[in-house]
Amino acid sequence: MNILEENLNKVVCIDCLEFMKMLGDGEIDVSLTSPPYNYGISKRYPNGRYNGQNDSMDINNYRDLIFNTVDELLRITKHYVFFNIQRGNGNGTVVFEMFGRYANKIKDVFVWAKTNPQNGGFVDGLVASGHEYIFCFSNYDNNKRSFERYNFKAEDYVKNVIIEPVNSDGVEGHNAVFPDWLPTYFIKYFTFEGDIVFDPFSGSGKTGITAIKMGRKFIGTEINKNYCDYANNLIDKFYTEDLFSKKYV
Repeated sequence: MNILEENLNKVVCIDCLEFMKMLGDGEIDVSLTSPPYNYGISKRYPNGRYNGQNDSMDINNYRDLIFNTVDELLRITKHYVFFNIQRGNGNGTVVFEMFGRYANKIKDVFVWAKTNPQNGGFVDGLVASGHEYIFCFSNYDNNKRSFERYNFKAEDYVKNVIIEPVNSDGVEGHNAVFPDWLPTYFIKYFTFEGDIVFDPFSGSGKTGITAIKMGRKFIGTEINKNYCDYANNLIDKFYTEDLFSKKYV
């Protein structure tokens, strides 16, 4: 049994880059994640958005984290990497640099248009951030806009602009949890039953629960033990109590 089989439908408490180095090329079907945005400390979040984790990295270290993560995801992922990120004060131009660095690896860029964006912490002169990017990276021929692997028909009208509110829910010490619709959208339209979905920044485990609920296999990594335990407890409860039967249908 290899490292992947040993940890299916679990969140492993480990640095994602360390874990991905143990995986072979193309072992994952689809990856879906949202990395830390490097928000830093603010009046709204005096302890940062992620309990116990450094969210005020030097911009060069942050750039290395993002680029090294995407590079490894492209190596281990057979089909598509969906990478949700928002430009903020803490990540400078790194988000925009991704358009150039990965120009030949971008299949499409989905835009999450928020119906209720926050005003940036009440800072004078700061425009409210009303959208986030969800890059779709792939190793296919990305000169073609049509997807080579998909789970929808033309009449489904799958769009690359998604209009949804900001998630108001969170877990203790984690104020940037995936909204329910986001993992559901990409797992529904771009994966199939039995596929392995990977989330290197699992956080509270929303991607994992959604994938398992929809008949996919899942594996995640999370460096914060509190989040890791929280996510695995949710997965265990799903199997024993089916707590998410209404929420994710």
